[in-house]
Amino acid sequence: MEMPTFCQHCGTLFDLNDGYESEKWYQNIIICANCRCKENLEIDKDEQIEDLKIKISDSEFDIKEWKKQLKELESE
Repeated sequence: MEMPTFCQHCGTLFDLNDGYESEKWYQNIIICANCRCKENLEIDKDEQIEDLKIKISDSEFDIKEWKKQLKELESE
């Protein structure tokens, strides 16, 4: 190994050139490839959760509008 480095997350020893910058867990810190894969899965999951929350919020707004329109039509 040219530059042995311990992974901040799991403690595994890896070559610094084989590491990746952490995007979520440790800003500006290099982590091993295995932890980077796990971190990416967590980031993907977080994005899916956020997308679903937005869809739910949009749907709730639409339902309120549709109920309002229905009520107006029924009262005519």
